[in-house]
Amino acid sequence: LSAIFRSPIGTAIMAVEVLYSDMEFERDALLYTMLGSIVAYAVNGMFVGWQPLFQMPSPMTPLSSPLAYGWYVVLGVAAGVLGTVLPAVFYGLRDWFKRLPIRPFLRPALGGLLTGLIALAYPQVIGGGYGWMQQAINGQLLLGTLAVLVFGKILALSFSVASGGSGGVFAPSLFVGAMLGGVFATVLHQP
Repeated sequence: LSAIFRSPIGTAIMAVEVLYSDMEFERDALLYTMLGSIVAYAVNGMFVGWQPLFQMPSPMTPLSSPLAYGWYVVLGVAAGVLGTVLPAVFYGLRDWFKRLPIRPFLRPALGGLLTGLIALAYPQVIGGGYGWMQQAINGQLLLGTLAVLVFGKILALSFSVASGGSGGVFAPSLFVGAMLGGVFATVLHQP
């Protein structure tokens, strides 16, 4: 993650938090996760460069007033709600796929079919979507597209991975968050 997203400190802290199921912060492991993250970042940087994965539009316009920061609170609440919806849909569909009276090897095929049907209408839901995230950051996507992609990616992720197919959940979660941020920025005319 440090090499891919070019954020060694954030990756080191996330690795210490995510790898443990209880609420205890494993501070002894932080040194090792920090070293591993820095090495991954350095090796990746030597080959592909040191620029961040996502570029912020320049120049960034300041918020119009201190009260405009209140919209970040609203965005945080919306992200929290969406952060509970995504795993609920994912695990709900996983359980649904397990209950299907079909052979286990057909479940990923069905999930792939359903993902493919979504992708016919919205091909943006396929893959990591880093280019689409950058377009959302730049304000280059329409409000309707952003809103549909929030839920389209949740369904595509759930159909493909929860059915037993191959894939991750980290990049799709970033994608969903970027599209949600794009929705808020567009609706509220914020940077």
